[in-house]
Amino acid sequence: MLELIIYGLMWLAAMLLVAFWFAYSDEFSSPPETCSFDLINHAASNDSQMIEIAIENRQSQEKAGKHG
Repeated sequence: MLELIIYGLMWLAAMLLVAFWFAYSDEFSSPPETCSFDLINHAASNDSQMIEIAIENRQSQEKAGKHG
């Protein structure tokens, strides 16, 4: 009887492990391209790049408006 209980508990543990693996396999398959900590640590440089692009776009639109 004890042997059946041990085998049953081992089977249950194995099924839980397989279920966990299926549920979270996409989370552990490959690391994300950019870590959220990197985005937070480099927020100032990311923002400044976007501001520079916006300024360049505005300046090019103003130049295009003056020539047209």
